[in-house]
Amino acid sequence: MANILVIRVRETWFGIETFYVKAITKNTGWLNNKSPANFTNGITAYNGQNISLAGFPDESKNCLTADLVIVSFNGNKYLLQVDEIIDIFQVDEKDILPFPAFAKKHMSKYFFKGVFCIDSKLVLLLDVSKFSAYFSS
Repeated sequence: MANILVIRVRETWFGIETFYVKAITKNTGWLNNKSPANFTNGITAYNGQNISLAGFPDESKNCLTADLVIVSFNGNKYLLQVDEIIDIFQVDEKDILPFPAFAKKHMSKYFFKGVFCIDSKLVLLLDVSKFSAYFSS
């Protein structure tokens, strides 16, 4: 059984194992509206530490009121701007299916661990261990 934080970015639901989640916060002004859009490299400061920006999905959203999730793997921290925090769900490992190969061919980033469903919503489970291959710190 895995505890998974489910978030929404635009219309897509993503899951992150809570083991990797270090903080959920609101932007209180330390991150400005000129943040890079889409999944991109960048670095910002948070609590006196540099954190890699793992994506800013919507330039039109007011960054000053955004929900932020900070995840960590092997000492590296990554910041994700999300549209909504859905909830934390317990998901049985057998209910997490491998990410379909045909979908990987059409996606620019390969940091997905698998997929599962919450009611009628498909959730893409992020593999935080693969973030460092795409985001410099």
